[in-house]
Amino acid sequence: MIEILWASKTGNANAWYHIAPFSFCSLVKKVHVVRYKKPLRDLKDVDYHTFSSQNKFLEIIYYIFKIIKVLSSRKIDVVVAFNPYPWGLISFTLAKLFKKPIILGLIGGELDANRTPKYKRTLLSFLLKYVDIVTVTGDKTKKQLLDSGLKKNNVYVFPHLVDKNYLSKVKKRVTKSNIITITSFLPVKRTQDTIKSIALLKKQGLNLKMVILGDGPHKNNCMKLAESLGVEKNIIFEGYVDDIRPYINSSEYYLQTSSSEGLSISLIESMAVGLIPIATNVGDEQEIIHDNQTGVFVPVGNPQIIANKIAHLESSPIKNKLKINIEKKIMKSKIELSDKYISEILEFIK
Repeated sequence: MIEILWASKTGNANAWYHIAPFSFCSLVKKVHVVRYKKPLRDLKDVDYHTFSSQNKFLEIIYYIFKIIKVLSSRKIDVVVAFNPYPWGLISFTLAKLFKKPIILGLIGGELDANRTPKYKRTLLSFLLKYVDIVTVTGDKTKKQLLDSGLKKNNVYVFPHLVDKNYLSKVKKRVTKSNIITITSFLPVKRTQDTIKSIALLKKQGLNLKMVILGDGPHKNNCMKLAESLGVEKNIIFEGYVDDIRPYINSSEYYLQTSSSEGLSISLIESMAVGLIPIATNVGDEQEIIHDNQTGVFVPVGNPQIIANKIAHLESSPIKNKLKINIEKKIMKSKIELSDKYISEILEFIK
């Protein structure tokens, strides 16, 4: 039985998913989590080492101090980190100083030239040569790393796994919408394409409703775009929410228009409750979506094709076929499979 130090910073909504698989693994005795706060859901056999998050500089100082304290006072066998800039880099450096093996997880866009500056990609490429295990969300990213010179035995596919039972439990449902999209309103998310597609559908006589979850720098611009296109009543800008379950359980399609992704956890969460994904194929989406079988792929930056695909689904019997296939496919993304994936990785390190 081993003890793990999980030291990283992932989004609040997704933190549980990145910690839970290690907690569920039969080889793991205890997971020590260094993070500025606990995830939204409790986990068994996890000790939290949290700290104040007043500003970025102090947060980094507290983060370093907590990692050193845990590595000095606990019998840690493996360090686990995600989000390499700067959290994974810090965890890597301290793991090496304390002579501990490290697993670094890549979860989206870290090596994408359209999303990550060249100096960060250069630094990460150098770093990965000295990481004991690199985990990725799908075979596409794995191939990219192997082509760059990493050894096959050092790269593992560790897909996002979701808790279907938890996602299906909803105490309070919201007003039903046809489409849901979740965004940070950054240029890479291309949220304006979702809005334009709703406007094009309206012109075709399909008066569909869409809810947009999330906040970000271009939210006001998107709200103005919706108003200028006459679809302000069709689109609900809900902002950031801690719990997406009421929304995904009250929709029918999940729309992703990003120009860069890894593999979105919210996409898989939506599929777990039966939503049909309509997504750009820009990351490891092909791990979970097979075009016209378990979802629909659309090109980046083409709202007209998005609108046409949705209109076709609305009038075609293929919708029911997709839902049946999605239910079968999502069985391979159950959180209960954590032990299989994590045990394989930890056995290699041991």
